[in-house]
Amino acid sequence: MIKPIGTEARHENAKVNAIQEVSLGSTSTSNSNRNLTFSFTNIKSEGSPSPIIHSQQNSSVQIASTGIDCSSRADVLKGYESLFSFWYKREVLISTATSIDDALTQAEVLTTLAKYYGSLASIRDAISTPILSHGRSLYKSIASNPPRWLMLSIALENPLIFTEATTHLIGAPCFLPDWTPKFSALPDHIQELVMWKQQELKKMVAEVRGELFISSIKINGRELSVANCGDHAEDFGTWFVVSLWRDWFCRAVAMQNTGSNMPESEAELYCLLAKGGDAYLPLSSVIDIIKKTGVGCGAESLDDFRGVGKGKGKRSGVWERAEIEEDLALMKDFAVKAVTKRGLHINECILDVQEMGVKYPTCMKVKYEELPWVVARTMRDRETNKDSGEN
Repeated sequence: MIKPIGTEARHENAKVNAIQEVSLGSTSTSNSNRNLTFSFTNIKSEGSPSPIIHSQQNSSVQIASTGIDCSSRADVLKGYESLFSFWYKREVLISTATSIDDALTQAEVLTTLAKYYGSLASIRDAISTPILSHGRSLYKSIASNPPRWLMLSIALENPLIFTEATTHLIGAPCFLPDWTPKFSALPDHIQELVMWKQQELKKMVAEVRGELFISSIKINGRELSVANCGDHAEDFGTWFVVSLWRDWFCRAVAMQNTGSNMPESEAELYCLLAKGGDAYLPLSSVIDIIKKTGVGCGAESLDDFRGVGKGKGKRSGVWERAEIEEDLALMKDFAVKAVTKRGLHINECILDVQEMGVKYPTCMKVKYEELPWVVARTMRDRETNKDSGEN
């Protein structure tokens, strides 16, 4: 007789009982209009959640610990079939040709069953492989519901899915109401990791905003302001460019998601700032604005642009196009350094978030040593070493 792999003999009766219960539920004629509910019940003797299957009026098959609805009791039956296939060295039945949603449901059911029957450690790779084969569809699905994928990644100890889902959770300004399970349903240590990373992100954003809100250009060690422009009229042009850049940045922060011609999101704003150059507020638009204010009247083209003042050279009161360009470049270069120094423009997701229209920063990276199963193993090793030292 072939002995199933990845399971213990003590589970044999449990397997038979579970299958009998499914069979009874699926062949009953008097209860033909009733579906099954697939839920967790804590069994102290086993030390792990037990999938208990029972009938319930007008319900779908549901994994109660996550609130995830399966399409039908067929998902549970297929999960058992897939688990038996694995035990007898065959491929697990997780879809690679149909939608990623089907594959997700199949993986969740199979993971739940494998955990109960003591096979989770040996089946993890067999589940992860067909899931990862979905490629771009997988990463789009993670972005649409990171908490659900996060729960699966913890069970599978899959670092790629875990970091992708966690990066989305950290950057999202609020948790979308259709995310299931809710953020509050995640394990406490995962919530703590996400919230700690969110605080780090908020700190970096606050630092960048603080620096850029008061950014300026100093001339001979003197910072320009409207208060001292009267005493140094030759610096008025520089002060005007500085003020114009600050005004753009303030409006860019305040007018996100307003449908204006400003950056649509904070993520887009930091990407533009990191690029610099003509990625935003190009020189031509700055000169057009100066002309419209009346301080730069009289120019027929950009090349012969002159502002108000007497003499030659901006420091003598005349605005040269090259000098305006220089001042604007100084402001933009400072912004590039402020953003790139903290990496706010970086996308740590595998998904092309700009293409997908993701509107929150995805710059926070989860390190290997922060993965929950790595943390757990490290703690166990420390306890083992401590006990060994005491003995």
